[in-house]
Amino acid sequence: MGSPGTPTLLPCCLHRHHAHRNALKLSAYVCMLSVCDACCNLPYCVLQVLLSQVHRLRALVLLGRFLDMGSWAVDLALSVGIFPYVLKLLQTTSSDLRTTLVFIWAKILALDRSCQADLVKDNGHVYFLKYLDSPEPGIDNHNRAQAAFVLAVVCDQHAKGQALCAAANLLQVLLKWLRLLLPALTASSGNLLLVRWLCICLGNLCDNQPEMAAAAVRDGAADLLAGLLQAQLPELRAAAVFGLGSLIHSLPRQRGAG
Repeated sequence: MGSPGTPTLLPCCLHRHHAHRNALKLSAYVCMLSVCDACCNLPYCVLQVLLSQVHRLRALVLLGRFLDMGSWAVDLALSVGIFPYVLKLLQTTSSDLRTTLVFIWAKILALDRSCQADLVKDNGHVYFLKYLDSPEPGIDNHNRAQAAFVLAVVCDQHAKGQALCAAANLLQVLLKWLRLLLPALTASSGNLLLVRWLCICLGNLCDNQPEMAAAAVRDGAADLLAGLLQAQLPELRAAAVFGLGSLIHSLPRQRGAG
């Protein structure tokens, strides 16, 4: 038998052992990603490391790099059960995880839009709304565009998502950023992607929602979108047309109108 003090030291030793092993795992996976485009075991291994607070950020960054390989990688990650873990992480307040989580969710929703229901069930949309409207200078507009994309998907033909986003003042946030970005918008601007997804998100938010569409027009949304109809980039013009079309189509019908 060991000394009486040995049992109390064992958990601490085991903790250090597991932490060291997880760190080695992550380092090995980074090397695998750098030399191999088809690391099929990576999502399951990262899933294990996500349980460790110490290595969570590194694991998320690694997961993001893996998902960026294409739709097959996103499908594989979802198939091994990554979804409930990244959904749970939206309840954390850790600022260092936010940009990576937004990127991961953008990748997931680009492939599987059915996840929108699970996302709003636990008020996950609020996470992306706060990120989009965050005043922190460390968040660039490319990252904000990813958050706008997530919110656009949440509202896409999804009445519950539209209602919850409306209640969280998404309309005011979208109009605020459009007013901020449009005056200085040029073809070489780094804000084009964000403006595009703000327009699409606005359209999805108001689609088939007469009260929301009326509120958007009343607050100047139509004028802002109309100002983009002469934009140089066709992607911006298309986004503006989509937004305007959703507003016009969704406005309350006047009595006696055909």
